[in-house]
Amino acid sequence: SKISYKKTVFTVISFITIMTIFLTGLPGLLILATSTAVGLISPIMNVPRSQGMGCLLIPIIGYFLL
Repeated sequence: SKISYKKTVFTVISFITIMTIFLTGLPGLLILATSTAVGLISPIMNVPRSQGMGCLLIPIIGYFLL
């Protein structure tokens, strides 16, 4: 109760976003936004998150292996 949950969440989200921009630039930011959208839409559509993330990971792995 001494640490504000809202401030902690905001700090972590900001840190992840800044590090993504710093390390990968625009492509990484697009992947972050897409992954976030899939993660938020999955419970709404009653789809397991693992299946939703598989829809992103399989094409990305295929791209880098081919």
